[in-house]
Amino acid sequence: MEGPLVKIIAETLTELKGKRVISTSGTAKIEKEIIEGKEIKDIFNRGKNLFIKFPSLSIKLHFLMAGSYRLNEEKEGAIPKLSLIFNKGIFNFYGGIVKIINNNEMEKVYDEEVDVNSEKWNSEKVLRLTLQKKNKLICDVLLDQNIFAGVGNIIKNEVLYMVKIHPLSIVEKIPEEKLKELIFKTREFSILFYKAIKNGEKFGTYFKIYGKNQCPHCKEKVMKEKTGKTKRISFFCPSTQFLYA
Repeated sequence: MEGPLVKIIAETLTELKGKRVISTSGTAKIEKEIIEGKEIKDIFNRGKNLFIKFPSLSIKLHFLMAGSYRLNEEKEGAIPKLSLIFNKGIFNFYGGIVKIINNNEMEKVYDEEVDVNSEKWNSEKVLRLTLQKKNKLICDVLLDQNIFAGVGNIIKNEVLYMVKIHPLSIVEKIPEEKLKELIFKTREFSILFYKAIKNGEKFGTYFKIYGKNQCPHCKEKVMKEKTGKTKRISFFCPSTQFLYA
């Protein structure tokens, strides 16, 4: 699940702030009992991770590809990974990954300055971290959550097409000005993604390359390949997107 969608989920769940967990259940292999009796102080995202924050610790939820949640209801035929039960209401999380982490650790590990949808996003830091991956393929770097937190495969494909960079380009071969353009377009497209979904639009209408068969620019056939170490699908046009290698 892409970061903009997780941000919207976090905003949807703000009603849970101030509620006290009475009991817990679920299949997640965590010490669920340590959050019983504790009050939810905040709910927010960092990239693709959703955090439910308590006074000294937080629950980190990662949706992966098919994770989901239900508020005050159950998902038919599914057993929750985690259930938080309140005096009035219940939060159920299905699929994905559940972890409990110390709040101090969270602030160190999950840097808000690299979250593409955060108000604290720092373009200079993102550029510096990108340049450190000089021998890496740009398709892998864009999916590195320590640099582009919140970027998923859709955003990766679209921004590479927007700036006309081939996914198999090597970072050190890409001109720095082109990398800067890529970084800002990633931020721009992520915010567009967020606003469109928030407004109830069908975001697929914004796709230029993802899931397409024909390049809208040159009308040639779009290539579809698993690329990089991540082996995620890349949609690209070899004629339109320049290979820096």
